[in-house]
Amino acid sequence: MAAVAGVAALVYSSATIDVPFFTRGEPREAMVVQVMLEGGSAFWPLRNATEIPSKPPMFHWLGYLAVIVCGGLHEFSARLPSVLSGALAAALTGLFGTRLFGPTVGVTAALIAGTCQAWMAAATTARVDMVLTVFLLLALVTFFGDYSRRRPLSHLFYFALTCAVFAKGPAVGLVLPAAIITLFLVWRRDGDYLLELKPFRLAAWSVLPLAWYIGGYLTHGAPFIAKLIVDENIYRVFDPKGDSVGHYAAFYTYVYLLPLGMAPWSLVLPSAVLSAWRARGGRDGAAVQFLLSWAFVTFVLMSLAGSKRAVYLLPSYPALAILSAAWWERFAGTRLEGARGPLYLTTAFLAVVPVVILAEACGIGALSWLSGFFSSSDRANAVVVVDSIRSSKGPMLAFSSMALIVAGGQVYMTATGRLRALMVCMGVLVAACYLMVTAAFLRPVAHSQSLRPMIEKVVAEVDPDARWISYRLVNYASVYYAARPIEYVEELPSRFPQHSTVVMTTQSSLEALRREAASRFGLSLRVRARHDYSGNPRRDPIVVLFGDHLGGEQSDDLILERNDGADRPQGDESEQEGVLGR
Repeated sequence: MAAVAGVAALVYSSATIDVPFFTRGEPREAMVVQVMLEGGSAFWPLRNATEIPSKPPMFHWLGYLAVIVCGGLHEFSARLPSVLSGALAAALTGLFGTRLFGPTVGVTAALIAGTCQAWMAAATTARVDMVLTVFLLLALVTFFGDYSRRRPLSHLFYFALTCAVFAKGPAVGLVLPAAIITLFLVWRRDGDYLLELKPFRLAAWSVLPLAWYIGGYLTHGAPFIAKLIVDENIYRVFDPKGDSVGHYAAFYTYVYLLPLGMAPWSLVLPSAVLSAWRARGGRDGAAVQFLLSWAFVTFVLMSLAGSKRAVYLLPSYPALAILSAAWWERFAGTRLEGARGPLYLTTAFLAVVPVVILAEACGIGALSWLSGFFSSSDRANAVVVVDSIRSSKGPMLAFSSMALIVAGGQVYMTATGRLRALMVCMGVLVAACYLMVTAAFLRPVAHSQSLRPMIEKVVAEVDPDARWISYRLVNYASVYYAARPIEYVEELPSRFPQHSTVVMTTQSSLEALRREAASRFGLSLRVRARHDYSGNPRRDPIVVLFGDHLGGEQSDDLILERNDGADRPQGDESEQEGVLGR
């Protein structure tokens, strides 16, 4: 499984290189690491000098270590904890599958888990979900090993559980694995195993997160508890809409998010779960019951919670991957009667990516043909994507052609009923498509949307001691790339004219800002940089203004002109991830 982890880490790393932050979530977490590096508290840092982070610090601690290894904080080092967690979790899934059902199932399970759409997205973004998943996986695997040997739960189990709590809090890090274990023991009618537990071990390991929460309260007071306990562990579960903590969705949302997140392996999920249910009383009954309990409890608890994202189901993916791999191995060598149609459709779906890239590289406007299905935002991004594909025609032609050859092999394996070879082809094709999507779509869109170029040019132009103000605009990427606190205001502060000041706001707030500056201070504010999201009509452009008191030549000329990809106006980190991706 070391090879599996290495290949997964290589694929995930390749998808993170030269992809600047362009969503809301990634710079929000990277900012915390940035504060730690600048001498802020390693245990209870404040984001942007005033804001309590919404997650415990496990991801940020790992990010700090990644910075040491990489020699600096940048997008890749900020994402490295997720990259390594995703690779380790895939390998650990394979090891657990090998222990339960043999090496072939283990390797297949690792491939299935590591190439799910939601898994790859989480493994290539600077967010906490993949770190949480690997520690929950370690805790549950350790539990089943201890249970199988009828020995008390080991320190490794409690260590993993503690790390899971430090990753995302007790609601997921503690309640979820406890519920899975409880259902499994009830199903097995094995309450006697509870007598094997060592409560003193649990108490000893509980001291660490408890001390951290108490320390946070003593440091930041009631707002710390309100945010880290009440908002993130209570309101997010029971009332995310009413308390505005975000990601509210209906209870049935995961009915379609699960197959979307596990694509393309969702095809075998119904058959795998049904086959496992039928085998629950057989020779491998304990293993099957544990995996079913694991998947069922995660799905139900996450469905009952009001806040929903596809990645919230990631902790269930290892169990579902092992069940799918076991089903796959059971039917390996069969002629796949009745299953060829869905497999052909899956191949066709995956082949769309290399076909579109190949067509665009050859000058055929494939994306323009599909533009009728796009939103206005996607149509604006498509221009950037086409330019990127045609500017790197050689690599795009070679990579898309290779992917289509693999797709052809997948068709042949489906026709001949060779399931093991088909599984390998699907895994290779999925990984290839993800890398192509990153290179041809995600990377150019990220560059066209990211604030990095604009902020870096503004930083180079202004006094290092200049005061930065964000006027009616909450923007995490600007804080991260400026590498300094940016004060959020609803109206200009009274001491505004006495300091060299940079003001950021949205285009819609620009006139109100200028009127306020003129009426209160007699000050003229001039636009020095603008980011218009490459003409995206659904995004409010960001503008940066300097006051006349800064000195120097003032004009309405833009720092960034809309010409090529390197100097195209860049945008804020508004949430663009939807339900599946970043």
